[in-house]
Amino acid sequence: MPRSKNKRHKPTPSKPSSRPAPRKRSFSPRRLVRGVLIAVAILAVPAAWFAMEARQAREVSDLSVIGGGAPVVVQVHEPGCSSCEQLLEQAQEARSRLDEELTLRRANIASSSGRRFAYEYGVSQSTLVLFDASGDVVEIKRGVVAADELEADFMALQSLPRPRRR
Repeated sequence: MPRSKNKRHKPTPSKPSSRPAPRKRSFSPRRLVRGVLIAVAILAVPAAWFAMEARQAREVSDLSVIGGGAPVVVQVHEPGCSSCEQLLEQAQEARSRLDEELTLRRANIASSSGRRFAYEYGVSQSTLVLFDASGDVVEIKRGVVAADELEADFMALQSLPRPRRR
């Protein structure tokens, strides 16, 4: 009886490569420093962006400026609220038309300080509370208000007498 042939594939002997074998890199302080600097640069951009965003959020929500000698407008808002965003756009447009700077702050009712503010003044989201320079409420605007109307309100707010400094 004839012997059966082995059908398994036999590896062929490897042929020498035309490329030289890669050299093993030795430790290089210069390469280490370069790698660390690249990593720091990559991480620094998001860290700086996050720090700027956090600082801006604190400034916009700082309600301690009320009664500080200049008129202030506070928008009560909730994140994700489309009418709140529309109101903010209208308020910013109206403020940009003014000759003098007007302080615009936001009270986020999703935060404890924002809820406290809303409760204290009896307001809810999509509301503007206009304060005179002494910190007294001049007017409360509820819902989305057109920029033209807000511009007139902001101009009237700025024309109110300011308290004298002693």
